[in-house]
Amino acid sequence: MTKGTDILIARSNRAKTIQTLSMNANVLSMHVNMPGDEKNTPHTTIILNVFTRLITTLYQTKITHYDSIDGDYYLMKFKGDPYKLKKTMIFLEDNHPIGRFIDLDVYTKGQTISRQDLSIKKRPCFICGENVNECRRNQTHDFETLKNTIETNVKNFLIEALKKEAALALRKEVYTYPCFGLVSHKNSGIHKDMNISHFLSAIDILEEAFETYLTFGAHKDFSLEVLREQGKLYELLLLKSIKVNTFKGAHYLFGLFLPLFIQSILNQEDLKTFLESLKSHAKTIETHDFNTLKAGETTGENAYKTHKIRGIRGELSEGLPSIFDWYEPTKSYSKNRMFYEIMARLDDTTLIKKDIQTLKNVQSCIQQVLKDERFEDQATHCLNEKISPGGAADMLSLVYFLKQTDYLIDKRSP
Repeated sequence: MTKGTDILIARSNRAKTIQTLSMNANVLSMHVNMPGDEKNTPHTTIILNVFTRLITTLYQTKITHYDSIDGDYYLMKFKGDPYKLKKTMIFLEDNHPIGRFIDLDVYTKGQTISRQDLSIKKRPCFICGENVNECRRNQTHDFETLKNTIETNVKNFLIEALKKEAALALRKEVYTYPCFGLVSHKNSGIHKDMNISHFLSAIDILEEAFETYLTFGAHKDFSLEVLREQGKLYELLLLKSIKVNTFKGAHYLFGLFLPLFIQSILNQEDLKTFLESLKSHAKTIETHDFNTLKAGETTGENAYKTHKIRGIRGELSEGLPSIFDWYEPTKSYSKNRMFYEIMARLDDTTLIKKDIQTLKNVQSCIQQVLKDERFEDQATHCLNEKISPGGAADMLSLVYFLKQTDYLIDKRSP
């Protein structure tokens, strides 16, 4: 039996499954029409993951995954008006950046609801704009053109979406309050030389930087050296434009995390594989930096020189234990809980600006707070607004980012 025959059989089985389910319920089907014999690719997985996340968020309804050689698909039972659902799905197909590549079909009483049933014009081909069904039947476009168009658009969508999520994560962190002595939308904390306007302006610059780093990662063999040089240029731009030191740690953190994150998504790797890649690249940077360190120029470098505390470099090299020792993708956490989980574990070099004992006191205090689960009092019995845990704030930004994006890389049921 040829693979083409297997695909036809799988396609028939999918149709039978949908017909059976839709005899007694309204059913939404999600399926990507990938050209060629290989139907399940990293790009089809990304498309399905994006729309599964979107639709489960919209409808708060369970979606069931089905494996198929004709391309994996998802089915959702729906109790509402099937025609209203179909209109929403047509809107998503026509307006979402990668909606053109997925079929969001609605069935009721064993029959599909077509665009014609709703007096809506037939779906256009994403290559030429003509009727997509006619292009499929006539094989108007060759396999490579179709495949490359899908892959390019999915890649561009990921870059755009991830850069915006990363920038939004930084904004969420700035607007997190109470936050000890950090800068927030309420006040400047212990910082006399900066306010929230400095940070919001810096995020606009960093969003451009994030796009650059993600574009690097979208190419299979990007140069770590070139990436670092690009990072240094953006660091200079930040300092020149903002005049004060903002998001230096977050810039370093996201600058390495983002390109490797998108690379793992496009390679269809799981979270464990991604973290191993992150650790490997981070260790290369850490070894180079500390082996060539002559005089501590930054807080992090001084911390290593004086106390052998490795800071953000060591945190990345170890696979971000201040996050992944407690973080579970499907679990909900309060903002205070997330912040404290990080503070209890992180060797935050911003707290060593006073002395090493400050860091130890903070870690000990927060560990006790977690043990007693007193998250809402901001640990005022042993901490006050005289500390500014900037390193923990950077990590909190990354957690905010992960809460919105980890479904793309972590394989689990929706």
